[in-house]
Amino acid sequence: MTISKLRSPQSNGLAIAEQLKNSNHPDGVCGIRVVDLNTGEIQGSLNLPESVDEVFDIALLTGIQRASVLANDADDAERLIKLPNRVELLSTRPKPPQSTASTPAGSNLRYQRIFHLTADNLAPYAELTFPSLAPGGNAQRKLNGPLVAVCALAGEQMVGLAIAECKQTGSAQVVSLKVQPDWRGRGVGSLLMKSLMRCLHLEGMRDIHIRYQSTTESEGAIESLLLRLGWSKPHDTFLLLEGLAERLATIPWADNYPITQPYRLATWQPQYTGDASKLNAPSTLLASTTSPNLDPNISLALLHNEQLVGWVLVDRTTPTQVRYSSLFVAPEHRGRARGLALLASAFRRQGELGPPVARAGVAPESGSMIRLAQRHLRPYLQSISRARQSEILLPKSAKIQARAPAL
Repeated sequence: MTISKLRSPQSNGLAIAEQLKNSNHPDGVCGIRVVDLNTGEIQGSLNLPESVDEVFDIALLTGIQRASVLANDADDAERLIKLPNRVELLSTRPKPPQSTASTPAGSNLRYQRIFHLTADNLAPYAELTFPSLAPGGNAQRKLNGPLVAVCALAGEQMVGLAIAECKQTGSAQVVSLKVQPDWRGRGVGSLLMKSLMRCLHLEGMRDIHIRYQSTTESEGAIESLLLRLGWSKPHDTFLLLEGLAERLATIPWADNYPITQPYRLATWQPQYTGDASKLNAPSTLLASTTSPNLDPNISLALLHNEQLVGWVLVDRTTPTQVRYSSLFVAPEHRGRARGLALLASAFRRQGELGPPVARAGVAPESGSMIRLAQRHLRPYLQSISRARQSEILLPKSAKIQARAPAL
């Protein structure tokens, strides 16, 4: 049973209040008493500190040997919850992985959703994200929808993490999937994805997409994983190009195919945006003319008799990288390699002004740019790879839930 201090002034005049006046505790005591119900004798007692006035309930914690009380301002008080169907406490946001910590080889894995994860508070988990979602990175800055995350835990150590971003359209995008090296090859990635698919279905998502850069590792691991889980056959979305400005600046096209009157190159200006919309350029290339991240030092306009007839537009993505977002020359002004000279002139500007890294993505339908990259740019590039995509619809929820581990 529990006992509490008197509630003054409500207790004034009660017989027990009068009795306590002559005791060592005139206001009473707050604590716990173990009473023999047969004899009424007190078999054990525990008085709580003076700062505690009342105890409203008491419960027997069967099998608990080292119970603890969490302070309201403790970190775990915001993480730990108790669910009716679970014996153990559930951490709504498991503690992030420690780079120096090791996990026992025989540890049993459990899979758990991480709640209340956002682009602003995922920094502690950045070490276990791929592609990296480190604060300030391009991938992290692009996140703007609710995040759903599932982790794999070996004991208390996180060894795997999958994160998806939910869109208002009912689609979800897998933005990160990573398993610690020591735990790869054990099916952890598959179970993470199954668990993530189940959570996304419960969130009302209709389909899920994943985009990734194709490498030897990704084709051998990610693509086989997706196919096992019933995702669509991965297909190319972009040819990815990467080079160093110092090397790209040596391309001789601007000298081999000089741009002469009545043509000239000019630094791109905002007023060219309206002129660009009048040209017969694909919408994907026109979209870059209004980008807020255009680098004014590298982006160039191609003019003919002072009228806009082409451009090369470059976005600053990080302090050390730019992305060549759009290259266009009006059909009637193509010839004599003006597009090559335009591109090479931008490379020279980047070589002079920085930053050091240049990247570009070429869509599969842009056959001429793919041929340019494969035939002419390749010797000057650091790498050529592919961005690939796969997707899955989520109508068969029963199968997803049956195959996914309990969260």
